[in-house]
Amino acid sequence: MILASIFPAQLTALRATGLVIAILIIGFAIFRRREMRNADVILLLLAGLGLAIVSGTELTDRLLSALSFNRGNGGRILGLAVIAIFILFLMALRALSVGARNARQLSAVLEGISSEQFRVSDQRKRFKGKIAIVIPAYNEADNLGYVLDQIPAEVCGL
Repeated sequence: MILASIFPAQLTALRATGLVIAILIIGFAIFRRREMRNADVILLLLAGLGLAIVSGTELTDRLLSALSFNRGNGGRILGLAVIAIFILFLMALRALSVGARNARQLSAVLEGISSEQFRVSDQRKRFKGKIAIVIPAYNEADNLGYVLDQIPAEVCGL
């Protein structure tokens, strides 16, 4: 029977703990789905589903045997660890891309705020017929040298 080969013969304490944690992760994702971004909800659901598959079925044995991680002598655990490390690497890449996107958005907000403050403070009259370079530098006393280095020596041939 096919179902007998999918589910383990006995539910060990480690497998039961994995299933409980998987249910908790999936429940958390469903309960908090309105307060989280869709990508985060999907990641949590996939993590819970993956943990449930690893803990409650023998499906991973087929994948691990295809990757030459044989059953016994810690082969299954080693194979699962290799796969988990690969998944963690992908998640770290995602976190880096989210951090870079947030930095770009924050930089755009600061540039917009500084441009708006320049316009509101009526500095445009002072620079009529001249070129003004607006560089946002909020609370950057430590980075003043870097900010000053950003001022170009020549703008539009002037």
